[in-house]
Amino acid sequence: MEDVEEEVDDVDDDEEELDEEPVPLDDEPVPLEDAELVVVDVVVLDPDPRESVR
Repeated sequence: MEDVEEEVDDVDDDEEELDEEPVPLDDEPVPLEDAELVVVDVVVLDPDPRESVR
């Protein structure tokens, strides 16, 4: 059981290190000429295919 507690302590230390380095946010909007295209795939799964709408 002591090994598990040590692993949890290591994870907590890692989280603290991440919190120390904040990510700067851009307050200015990006011009459309400089904007990047982001493609997002969305998959909708039917939980019960027998009840699907035709």
